[in-house]
Amino acid sequence: MQLVWCDFQDGVHLVNSVDILIPQDSDKTPESVQEHGVDRTISPEPRPTPPTRDLLTPYANQAGWSFYHAASWHHRVPDTRITLHPAYMVSLYDPSYSSLAANNKLPVRTHRLLDLSSEDVIACKAEVAQALATWRDDGYGTLGSGIDWSAIAQALVDRNGDRISEMRQVLADVCSSSNVTEVVSHVRLIVFAMVMPYIDHASVLSANTSGKTRSLSLTKATQHCTTAFTGHLEAQYIKLTLQEIRLRNAIEGVLKRICKLGTGILGDALTLLEMQEGINSREVARRKLKIWANEVERLMDWLGWSMWQRCSRTCRWDVRLFLLLQVSLCQDADNLDM
Repeated sequence: MQLVWCDFQDGVHLVNSVDILIPQDSDKTPESVQEHGVDRTISPEPRPTPPTRDLLTPYANQAGWSFYHAASWHHRVPDTRITLHPAYMVSLYDPSYSSLAANNKLPVRTHRLLDLSSEDVIACKAEVAQALATWRDDGYGTLGSGIDWSAIAQALVDRNGDRISEMRQVLADVCSSSNVTEVVSHVRLIVFAMVMPYIDHASVLSANTSGKTRSLSLTKATQHCTTAFTGHLEAQYIKLTLQEIRLRNAIEGVLKRICKLGTGILGDALTLLEMQEGINSREVARRKLKIWANEVERLMDWLGWSMWQRCSRTCRWDVRLFLLLQVSLCQDADNLDM
């Protein structure tokens, strides 16, 4: 998120200022510095070119580490210091901005605005003006319908993030010596936990349930799961803003993909576990495990939740995780060469 402050004469007051540029160690600074075989004369100007690492004082080294340390305090999405007003939040993810429709099929970190058409630019500007006007007419402090969309989004992540991550790890650990029956059984329990509140247990889990009955029941469960957070918003007394309608559709769109994955894998797993043991059934199970692994990876790439951007092992106290150029780096205080 970026914040643009248009008028520094309105609402901004300079309280204090200080020069935080750390000087070089004068005891170590020669007239010239030999670096990579090239002589570089240190300029006498008040603001010299930043010195090389061997000329930095311990304070400058510590300042560098402190920068990363401080950045890690709020290195998450969303930033907890920012209070959003989702009821009037304009987003280019709306399907109505058709020139960007391709983004919805790509991993979140590859989304771009390069294909934004001039028509969609005009439409977006008009929506921003409309949202600001509506917010103004509502007295600014009003949050549309009053629904806490941020809490709904967080609940969605809390309920599914760890389970999806666990499933990926279980599937990634499958090898030629793995007991495929145990793996299928494990994955079955993970997805069962994901969709448990939404399924008719008798028609899905009973041993004498037919494949058709189970499939129909799981389809209903997918729909129930998809609207678990938003189904009540169809009531006539609830008035949603244009932006809230988009948020409702987004919540349902994300849940539909998660729920469909969960019910689909649950149905497949139950069928596999009911098959008679044999070489053929084990090969079928292995193929299914590969399909599930690919589906989980695609879902996680599409969602791109920040909770998954972390070191695979627990870091020491002096290690921080940063995402630079889409590469995860465990940055150690003792190794700051970047």
